Amino acid sequence: MKIKKWALGLLVLTVCVLMQIVSATDYSQAENVCETMLSNPDSHLGIIAPEVSISPYQVTINYIGASTTTEAIMGDVGSILGAYWAIVDKYPEVGDLLITIEDINGNAIGTFACQKNWVYGMDIHDASATQRLALKVMMTVKTYGAAA
Repeated sequence: MKIKKWALGLLVLTVCVLMQIVSATDYSQAENVCETMLSNPDSHLGIIAPEVSISPYQVTINYIGASTTTEAIMGDVGSILGAYWAIVDKYPEVGDLLITIEDINGNAIGTFACQKNWVYGMDIHDASATQRLALKVMMTVKTYGAAA
Protein backbone atom coordinates (compact mmCIF):
# COMPACT_ATOMS: atom_id res chain seq x y z
CA MET A 1 0.00 0.00 0.00
CA LYS A 2 1.45 3.30 -1.09
CA ILE A 3 1.14 6.33 1.14
CA LYS A 4 0.80 9.56 -0.71
CA LYS A 5 3.36 12.23 0.12
CA TRP A 6 0.74 14.74 1.21
CA ALA A 7 -0.83 12.23 3.59
CA LEU A 8 2.56 11.46 5.12
CA GLY A 9 3.26 15.17 5.45
CA LEU A 10 -0.08 15.71 7.14
CA LEU A 11 0.61 12.84 9.52
CA VAL A 12 4.04 14.24 10.45
CA LEU A 13 2.53 17.71 10.98
CA THR A 14 -0.21 16.27 13.20
CA VAL A 15 2.30 14.34 15.30
CA CYS A 16 4.45 17.47 15.73
CA VAL A 17 1.46 19.52 16.87
CA LEU A 18 0.35 16.81 19.28
CA MET A 19 3.87 16.50 20.70
CA GLN A 20 3.87 20.23 21.44
CA ILE A 21 0.51 19.98 23.19
CA VAL A 22 1.50 16.94 25.23
CA SER A 23 4.95 18.24 26.19
CA ALA A 24 3.88 21.81 26.99
CA THR A 25 4.59 22.78 30.58
CA ASP A 26 1.64 23.92 32.64
CA TYR A 27 2.69 27.11 34.41
CA SER A 28 -0.73 27.83 35.94
CA GLN A 29 0.28 26.91 39.48
CA ALA A 30 3.32 29.21 39.35
CA GLU A 31 1.14 31.98 37.89
CA ASN A 32 -1.37 31.60 40.73
CA VAL A 33 1.34 31.59 43.42
CA CYS A 34 2.91 34.76 41.99
CA GLU A 35 -0.45 36.53 41.75
CA THR A 36 -1.27 35.60 45.35
CA MET A 37 2.14 36.66 46.63
CA LEU A 38 2.17 39.98 44.78
CA SER A 39 -1.37 40.90 45.86
CA ASN A 40 -0.92 39.91 49.52
CA PRO A 41 -1.93 42.95 51.63
CA ASP A 42 0.61 41.98 54.29
CA SER A 43 3.43 42.73 51.84
CA HIS A 44 2.38 46.42 51.67
CA LEU A 45 3.03 46.65 47.94
CA GLY A 46 1.23 49.01 45.59
CA ILE A 47 0.28 46.09 43.34
CA ILE A 48 -3.42 45.64 42.70
CA ALA A 49 -4.93 42.77 40.68
CA PRO A 50 -1.72 41.31 39.25
CA GLU A 51 -2.08 39.13 36.18
CA VAL A 52 0.84 36.77 35.59
CA SER A 53 1.32 34.88 32.34
CA ILE A 54 4.26 32.51 31.89
CA SER A 55 5.38 30.95 28.63
CA PRO A 56 8.61 29.88 26.96
CA TYR A 57 8.41 33.10 24.94
CA GLN A 58 7.75 35.69 27.64
CA VAL A 59 6.72 36.19 31.24
CA THR A 60 4.29 39.08 31.61
CA ILE A 61 3.11 40.66 34.82
CA ASN A 62 0.44 43.31 34.47
CA TYR A 63 -0.98 45.14 37.46
CA ILE A 64 -2.80 48.25 38.54
CA GLY A 65 -0.27 50.53 40.20
CA ALA A 66 -1.22 52.16 43.50
CA SER A 67 2.29 53.32 44.42
CA THR A 68 2.82 57.05 44.09
CA THR A 69 6.53 57.50 44.81
CA THR A 70 9.58 56.32 42.92
CA GLU A 71 10.77 54.48 46.00
CA ALA A 72 7.47 52.61 46.33
CA ILE A 73 7.42 51.72 42.62
CA MET A 74 10.98 50.40 42.95
CA GLY A 75 9.81 48.25 45.85
CA ASP A 76 6.97 46.89 43.72
CA VAL A 77 9.32 46.15 40.81
CA GLY A 78 11.83 44.57 43.21
CA SER A 79 9.16 42.19 44.49
CA ILE A 80 8.22 41.30 40.92
CA LEU A 81 11.88 40.66 40.10
CA GLY A 82 12.09 38.30 43.08
CA ALA A 83 9.08 36.41 41.73
CA TYR A 84 10.62 36.33 38.24
CA TRP A 85 13.90 35.03 39.66
CA ALA A 86 11.98 32.17 41.33
CA ILE A 87 10.15 31.42 38.07
CA VAL A 88 13.42 31.30 36.07
CA ASP A 89 15.04 29.18 38.77
CA LYS A 90 12.25 26.59 38.54
CA TYR A 91 11.52 26.91 34.80
CA PRO A 92 14.72 27.99 33.01
CA GLU A 93 13.02 27.66 29.63
CA VAL A 94 10.75 30.68 30.16
CA GLY A 95 11.20 33.93 28.28
CA ASP A 96 12.17 37.45 29.25
CA LEU A 97 10.02 39.49 31.65
CA LEU A 98 7.74 42.38 30.70
CA ILE A 99 6.11 44.31 33.55
CA THR A 100 3.19 46.58 32.67
CA ILE A 101 1.76 49.04 35.17
CA GLU A 102 -1.82 50.00 34.36
CA ASP A 103 -4.22 52.66 35.56
CA ILE A 104 -7.61 51.79 37.04
CA ASN A 105 -9.09 51.66 33.51
CA GLY A 106 -6.58 49.09 32.29
CA ASN A 107 -4.52 51.53 30.23
CA ALA A 108 -0.76 50.99 30.26
CA ILE A 109 1.02 53.87 32.01
CA GLY A 110 4.49 52.31 32.14
CA THR A 111 6.52 49.23 31.38
CA PHE A 112 9.75 47.70 32.61
CA ALA A 113 11.65 44.81 31.05
CA CYS A 114 14.12 42.23 32.33
CA GLN A 115 16.10 39.88 30.15
CA LYS A 116 16.23 36.34 31.44
CA ASN A 117 20.02 36.25 31.26
CA TRP A 118 20.10 39.11 33.81
CA VAL A 119 18.63 36.81 36.50
CA TYR A 120 19.59 33.33 35.33
CA GLY A 121 22.08 31.89 37.79
CA MET A 122 22.07 35.05 39.91
CA ASP A 123 22.46 34.75 43.67
CA ILE A 124 19.30 36.44 44.95
CA HIS A 125 20.97 36.87 48.35
CA ASP A 126 23.82 38.96 46.89
CA ALA A 127 22.76 42.55 47.68
CA SER A 128 25.15 44.05 45.15
CA ALA A 129 23.86 41.80 42.35
CA THR A 130 20.22 42.51 43.16
CA GLN A 131 20.88 46.28 43.23
CA ARG A 132 22.59 46.11 39.83
CA LEU A 133 19.64 44.11 38.49
CA ALA A 134 17.13 46.64 39.84
CA LEU A 135 19.07 49.50 38.22
CA LYS A 136 19.21 47.68 34.87
CA VAL A 137 15.47 47.08 34.97
CA MET A 138 14.68 50.65 36.05
CA MET A 139 16.67 51.88 33.01
CA THR A 140 14.24 50.04 30.69
CA VAL A 141 11.25 52.13 31.81
CA LYS A 142 8.86 53.38 29.17
CA THR A 143 6.02 55.67 30.15
CA TYR A 144 2.76 56.21 28.32
CA GLY A 145 1.34 59.37 29.87
CA ALA A 146 -0.50 60.21 33.04
CA ALA A 147 -3.30 58.09 34.42
CA ALA A 148 -6.79 59.43 33.86
